[in-house]
Amino acid sequence: MITHGEQGDLAFCRAGDESWTILRRGFRPYDDIIYHKERFYTLGNHGGLDAWDVSSSSPKRTVIAQVPPVLTGGRVIHKRYLVESSGDLLLVLRHDYFDDDANSPSQLHRTGGFKVFKLEERSSMNPRWVEVKSIGDRVLFLGDNYSVSISAREFPECSANCIYFTDDNGLDCSINTEWGVHDLGIFNIQEKTIQSCYPTESLRIIGRSVWVTPSL
Repeated sequence: MITHGEQGDLAFCRAGDESWTILRRGFRPYDDIIYHKERFYTLGNHGGLDAWDVSSSSPKRTVIAQVPPVLTGGRVIHKRYLVESSGDLLLVLRHDYFDDDANSPSQLHRTGGFKVFKLEERSSMNPRWVEVKSIGDRVLFLGDNYSVSISAREFPECSANCIYFTDDNGLDCSINTEWGVHDLGIFNIQEKTIQSCYPTESLRIIGRSVWVTPSL
């Protein structure tokens, strides 16, 4: 399943299909897509979550959850991510602030922090997003291309209960900007602090940065 085109059309293609099938045209752009528990989940740019069953000739859409609480204090939601972690479906909200002391217009955009929600599903009530204050020993890697959760016990080089993020702001990632990608870091969920991914100042990256999961 993909979103494509300027209007964010939603389409899918099953094994053996000779062409893509359009599910929805771009009146409702999507922020993220994930395959979870044998269904595709799409996250609208307003925060609403839908589930899609495309196993039959007549794909079925189910509205799952409403928009979680909006951040307060003047913070702007820059991006929303879906990621599976220990069998749970998480929604991560990334908020920005604007740095008035920046030396370049491209540096005005900075990540201020994250909020994490878990989809709570009970038979006696409708699914809902519940805020998560800790993800334990898990580590989240978020980005435009793919988001993944790993265990810090299995990968002790990574910091537990943290979010590693890349710069996926379209303006900052343009090859025409002098500064290139600069908004990368590690967010500690418990302490609500951000530290650099690098021990020293690094050269700017031109173009979008992505996470790569090696297959060993």
